[in-house]
Formats: sequence, structure tokens, C-alpha cells
Amino acid sequence: MKQEAVHGLKLSFPESFGVMDREELKTAYQNEHPDRWGIWDKEQHLMVTVIWHESPALLIWLFGDVKSVAKSTEFKVRYSLKGRSYSFEGYYDTSVCGKKARGFRYRYNMEGIEQIGEMVVWIQKNCCYTFCYYARTENEEICHKRFEELLQGIELE
Repeated sequence: MKQEAVHGLKLSFPESFGVMDREELKTAYQNEHPDRWGIWDKEQHLMVTVIWHESPALLIWLFGDVKSVAKSTEFKVRYSLKGRSYSFEGYYDTSVCGKKARGFRYRYNMEGIEQIGEMVVWIQKNCCYTFCYYARTENEEICHKRFEELLQGIELE
């Protein structure tokens, strides 16, 4: 297993993943978000990313429940995938580092290839993390399992 420190977290992931550089992230997301880190298993067409956003503690306390943030995130994803046969599959509750988190699954089409996506929102102190995975639907079962393993292996630095 490989390990990386990512904005206060220690992430473990299989050797088959490579850490994405800034250019790969820019190409994948069509933007240059500075607070994003990602890994990619090119053989299985699986990309996992972490996005973080720090907010003042008061804002987190007032508006930062994971259900609200997940709902807002899903709205943004739906909007960004407009015209790509977006299909929302539902929310679910989970945990990261023993704390409540909220996830959702969806499907979409990218350049004629059916894709599965999943996002998990988790708040740690004044930082909101969004963990994402994207894969081809043909690899859905193994990719979901690998995403779950990564989430369960996260440790605080």
C-alpha cells in the first residue's frame, strides 16, 4: 500500500494507483481548483479525488451539517453534468474516522461511455472534505469496494 498526507489526513491506497499531478487534475476537471488531490488507476479506469474547503468555525456550526452540504454538492454535480444523461441514485449515511458522513451515487455518460460516480461529504473541525470516485460502470463493483476501503483507511494526521 502507498500512503500520502493530504491536508491533515493520511490516505492509504493500493500500489496500482498513481498520484495525479496538477495537469492531470486540470484536464479531468476542466479547472485549476487548488485544494484538490487525486489518484488514478488507469488500468481499471478509476479516479479518486479529495477536495477540501475550510470555513470559519461559526459558519460550519451554523450551516455545516453533512446532509445539507451533500444536498448542495449533489445540486452542483447535477448542474455540471447537464446534457450527460445524469441519473441520481440516492443518498446514504456512512462514516469517516468514526464521524458521521453523507454520500450519494449517480450515473452519467462521458463521451459515449457510461460512468458511475460517488461522493462522500465529511466535516472535520472547520474543514469540509469531499471524497469522490469516478469509474466506468463495467468496473462498478470492484471500484466501489476500493473506494470504501480507502474511506475506511483514512486517518487523521
